[in-house]
Amino acid sequence: MKRTIITLLLLIGTAISAHEFWLEPQRFYLHKGETLTLKFLVGEDFSGENWKGNRSSVEKLKLFYNEIQDDLTTLLPDSVGSDSLKLQFYDEGTAMIGYQSANKFVNLDSTQFLEYLKEDGIKNAVAYREEHQETGMPGRELYQRVAKTIFQVGDKTDDSYKKTYGFPTEFVPLDNPYALKKGESFRIRILVDGVPASGLLVKTWHRTNGKTEKSELLSDQDGIVQFPVSQIGKWMVSNVRMVRIDNNPEADWQSFWASLTWGY
Repeated sequence: MKRTIITLLLLIGTAISAHEFWLEPQRFYLHKGETLTLKFLVGEDFSGENWKGNRSSVEKLKLFYNEIQDDLTTLLPDSVGSDSLKLQFYDEGTAMIGYQSANKFVNLDSTQFLEYLKEDGIKNAVAYREEHQETGMPGRELYQRVAKTIFQVGDKTDDSYKKTYGFPTEFVPLDNPYALKKGESFRIRILVDGVPASGLLVKTWHRTNGKTEKSELLSDQDGIVQFPVSQIGKWMVSNVRMVRIDNNPEADWQSFWASLTWGY
């Protein structure tokens, strides 16, 4: 296998306060030898702007491709912000890149925090704050982003999409999205600390022609969500999980924001 990393784009991105964070190739289908530009995006309604970070912002950035595992964190600069990678692939196969951010801190006022918890279906945190008379208190939160994207090089598919990264929350497809036939559903399992998690809210996002369709599902007893996938446009699933932390002078909550993207 011959694979050449071309360059790392150093672009100035706009930092915005928004929910979803995801990885997005400029195309999800590549020809052999074609260059992939991978964007780090943040935004709402599956429409994003460039996120800019450096090596200190990243805990993990790894590629799975043709039985090869590559650590991509060394491609990120130490201090200058970067919002994309350029890679080139010379062999056919299904490829996946996974990203885990370092922890960040945010402090929201009580109204903002409650609205955010309700919007993302984080019922455990809402209930805890009500039970402990904390609803009127600010939301002091550490948060971490975990994102994966799957793309296809040429026609040959393989099992790279099944690989796991050991993220705190992780989407693991049970089917190769590029081997699905018309009318088939896509099955994805959500893991929490490596274990299938039931009853978690999973949002699905499908964007075509500048419009986004969104739905919400709950993972079943085996941690699985299943839904039909039309083979046009780009897709994402996302989840937000909130955990209470004690004896931390900085924050009361730890959240994990997980996403998985693919497209046609």
